[in-house]
Amino acid sequence: MTDLERRALLGDAEAQRECTENGIVLRCPFCGNEPITEDNRVFCGVCGLAYEELDAGLSLRAWNTRPAPPIGRCKDCANWYKQHCAGGPCATEPTDAEFFCGNFEPKGGEENAVD
Repeated sequence: MTDLERRALLGDAEAQRECTENGIVLRCPFCGNEPITEDNRVFCGVCGLAYEELDAGLSLRAWNTRPAPPIGRCKDCANWYKQHCAGGPCATEPTDAEFFCGNFEPKGGEENAVD
């Protein structure tokens, strides 16, 4: 991983723009695997995350846009195994998921029972 890619993954908007301009496709933000690019679509063949726009450049820009890192992982979230995120990576069955989540809420000692 280059310094440019590392900065982009850490939420540096300028580095993300530079990666996109240079045709660098960042790893999947959910599972970390190498994405697949086809025509105007960028997607992960492992977890299924996908961006498809009318223009390939817009798809790559959307794919490479990352917020600053969240403060916790899915398995450490109060919403883990509660299907909290419609369309997000929240676990739908018991798992040791290593996903990051933008809707992270600390567990606060509660049990992770299904609602």
